[in-house]
Amino acid sequence: MKNFGFQWHITNYCNLRCFHCYQDDFSRNGESTFEEMKSVILKISTVLREKTITINFTGGEPLLYGNIFELLNFAENTGNIKSFNLITNGLLLNTETIDRLKCFKKLKEIKISLDGGDAETNDRIRGRGVFDRVLMNIERLREVGGKEIILMYTLGSYNYLNLAGMVNFAKNLGIDGVIIERFIPWGRGLLLKEQYLKKDEWLSVINDIIRLTNIDCSPGELLPYKAFHIIFKRPVELKGALCNLGDESMALMPNGDVYPCRRFPTRIGNILTDDFNEILLRLRILKNNILENLKGKCRDCEVENCFGCRALSYAINNDFYAPDPQCFL
Repeated sequence: MKNFGFQWHITNYCNLRCFHCYQDDFSRNGESTFEEMKSVILKISTVLREKTITINFTGGEPLLYGNIFELLNFAENTGNIKSFNLITNGLLLNTETIDRLKCFKKLKEIKISLDGGDAETNDRIRGRGVFDRVLMNIERLREVGGKEIILMYTLGSYNYLNLAGMVNFAKNLGIDGVIIERFIPWGRGLLLKEQYLKKDEWLSVINDIIRLTNIDCSPGELLPYKAFHIIFKRPVELKGALCNLGDESMALMPNGDVYPCRRFPTRIGNILTDDFNEILLRLRILKNNILENLKGKCRDCEVENCFGCRALSYAINNDFYAPDPQCFL
């Protein structure tokens, strides 16, 4: 039986206004109470008692949620939650915060968002001075040990040519790895709608990844993966993430709303009010419906485990079933 992993946006509140952000609300509106969040953990844990669960806590900026450490502690003490990770912009990783985070044994990865291997590239997207401040906090974090430190890069037309520099920068930091994701224009990111990676640009990224990791494969073999995790071991390792549509994952919003993924704008239900088994069924039905109604080259595709990025197809073509505009085959 497969595990269940989900991304929990515990707050929309954020101290940044990144130009590519998929949010358009940065307030605390609709934020669940701590008691409601505990009930969510218990509901998921009970329904999935035969599975192990992994949670990616994020936001907004999750460290701005008032009960973040109490929430992590509750997850720490819930039996079948195997592990959890923190996705943060890194600005609030001061000494006090780091001291509190290091006590959680189930906290395995701290993922820090940057969008360039230099201040000019990153700060163009994330704001002036952010790069240097985050770098200072990463140095603090490295002294702790016991947690994997991973940089998260979101690639668009505006920065994909700097991929090699970004990866080498991360490697030289002495951290554990880098996750590469693609820009999907939603929320504030609609201002940069035409800056999504075109198919030739995505092919260029794939070729760069092959070269940087020295793996023996063709670009077509990596096409099904929607994101990549480069792990700085010897030799360097590469993990790909397939589309997580279905009943083994979800995106959970601050008010309890459930989406298939954060960039897929179809509300499945609300975990605070709906039966969680029913939510899982709806997620499964949605994936089956997608697979049965694909159009064009995606309908006829013979690449195993690939049905394109439905979120991107909708963002660009206003059609969940349209061919993936990034497919280079």
